[in-house]
Amino acid sequence: MPMTIAISSGSRGAGRFGPHLVDTRKCRDRRPLLARLAGSVLLVAGLATTATASVSQQKARADSTSGGAARAQLQRQADSLAAAGKAAEAAAVRQRLTEGDFRPGDRILLTVTGNFVFSDTVQVREGQVVTVESLPDIPLRGVLRAELNDYMTQQLSRYVKEPVVRAQALTRLAVLGAVGRPGYYALPADILLGDAIMHAGGPAPNADVSRTIVRRGKSEVLSKQQVQRAITEGKTLDRMDLRAGDEIVVAEKKQRNVMALVYAATGLLTLGLTLYSLTR
Repeated sequence: MPMTIAISSGSRGAGRFGPHLVDTRKCRDRRPLLARLAGSVLLVAGLATTATASVSQQKARADSTSGGAARAQLQRQADSLAAAGKAAEAAAVRQRLTEGDFRPGDRILLTVTGNFVFSDTVQVREGQVVTVESLPDIPLRGVLRAELNDYMTQQLSRYVKEPVVRAQALTRLAVLGAVGRPGYYALPADILLGDAIMHAGGPAPNADVSRTIVRRGKSEVLSKQQVQRAITEGKTLDRMDLRAGDEIVVAEKKQRNVMALVYAATGLLTLGLTLYSLTR
């Protein structure tokens, strides 16, 4: 007897291996949801990329201002000066690399937290050393200002477990001339020249800041043109290579002496009248 096999196309007869029926309406409903999900994924990916780029930029900025970058920059400067035939200037830069930036009289604003707590201003003594409480002297010969924080962390780690260090170099400079409060000031090395002048009360009414110079002893180490260029380029006291004892001198405006002009005019008039009377 022949066997008849019936295959149903209904939802029940489809079974596991039967025909698959797709509801196109449900498909259409899912499209906006899928589009939103894809957009969200792209947005998250974009934010992640932006965050990564921001972190990279911050790291690059930090690296560019690190002590190693500062030392490498000075070395390139010395090589460039030597190649240009400026042997004396190249030697001065190399001397700075050898001796460092700290001289007796300089001060360091030092804060240490963690297992060892310290907060005070320490002074650089003869021999280019500083003392932090009862710890052994810490030598600073050959240390640049830009290297100070990392260097002090390294040195203090020899005696203190995992110290958190904040070290800021202060340089004792004189701000003289046409300023509100002439005198000596312990100034942070990373401030601009204009900020240093403001520490001394700012320019006086008769000041001519464009003719400001820097003296070291009796010598002029930075001319008014060099100072103006440093101001234009936004150089800090550190980048201007100012040292303890240097003098920032703000010039006064040139004022004509009216009385002197009157006396001179009177003298010329008198001389003219005398000559005229003699020739009559």
